[in-house]
Amino acid sequence: MIVEVTGREFRAKQKVFLDLTDNGTQVVIRRGKNKAYVITPMKKDDDYERYFTPAMLAKIDESLKQAAEGKVIKTKSTEELLALLDSL
Repeated sequence: MIVEVTGREFRAKQKVFLDLTDNGTQVVIRRGKNKAYVITPMKKDDDYERYFTPAMLAKIDESLKQAAEGKVIKTKSTEELLALLDSL
């Protein structure tokens, strides 16, 4: 079974649609005329491998380690952040 909803309907009743997805219903969220998204439940930890490769997980772990060690760049304003992004 497939259920199609608008983004507004999904936001208003997220629990209902997530429960439907958990029970095997395919939920499609329509956004505008040309955009659609399908919700897919991740039923076990192994499912993460479909979305995150070992290399990506290693990069995430390294980034978390760097943040814990304080090896981060902090910005105090939007202008500072934009300047940093422009410099990359």
